[in-house]
Amino acid sequence: MKKHYLTIVLVASMMTFGYSRTGSAQTNPGEAGVKQALADYIDGFNHHDAAAVAAQFAEDAERTTVRGDVSHGRGAIEKSYAGLFGGMLKNAHRSATVKSVRLLTPEIALVDADYELTGRTTNSGAEQPPVKGLLSLVMTKHGDKWLITDFHEQEMEGVH
Repeated sequence: MKKHYLTIVLVASMMTFGYSRTGSAQTNPGEAGVKQALADYIDGFNHHDAAAVAAQFAEDAERTTVRGDVSHGRGAIEKSYAGLFGGMLKNAHRSATVKSVRLLTPEIALVDADYELTGRTTNSGAEQPPVKGLLSLVMTKHGDKWLITDFHEQEMEGVH
């Protein structure tokens, strides 16, 4: 009886972790959609298209930058990116690699991704060195599309 109970607990644990973590034995049902949404964000960013970037955010999203600046709502997020793309990010290029996707529910995902940013300039136009960092996202499913609901980016210290 004890052995049967332990087997059930082990199998249930494997199924749970396989469902909730990237890189596990099973694939998350929503993982492809989450990764596509992040790829769409990166594509809009690299085309310096504030509207395309903002379209990847939920209407009531919140975005926190590496400097701690917070934008509330899709409109404010678009306005922020438009300013950045007209200034210090006008030649920027960002790449991102998803490290993990954890589905809390079929409609809510936690996402961690490493990123690298090149082509950023100072206010005077001098090019800054490349930076590496971490994106931490909460994504929610709206119909059959995943959108960023909460966005936090941080630069890794000592990596320039």
